[in-house]
Amino acid sequence: MPSTVNLEKTYNDTKILCDSRKLEAVFTNLLTNALEAIDNEGYIKIRVNENKEYIEIGIEDSGIGIKAGVESKVFEPMFSTKTHGSGLGLSICKMIVEQHGGKIVYNSPPSIFSVILPKMLNEK
Repeated sequence: MPSTVNLEKTYNDTKILCDSRKLEAVFTNLLTNALEAIDNEGYIKIRVNENKEYIEIGIEDSGIGIKAGVESKVFEPMFSTKTHGSGLGLSICKMIVEQHGGKIVYNSPPSIFSVILPKMLNEK
């Protein structure tokens, strides 16, 4: 993380049943997008909220957000708001999250991508 970016993390440790390598790819993509959105200068906030059944990981950035009218397309394959983007990153993230029984949503303003996943059941 560049020194020009203020990274704020607010969460407690929790466990979920998942493929950690696939979810690592999701969060790497979301954080890379956030860094690009703020042009490596500003803030990124990572928040985790949970209840008995789900955990929600939100990544907020201080960028200008996605233009109104195209927000609903951000998870479609081959759609990109970047001049150098392939349009596959967020659609792959969506697929991975859905494979885990979750969902990914975008809200603005501020620009926040939220990954909502079922928690691991404690069966002892």
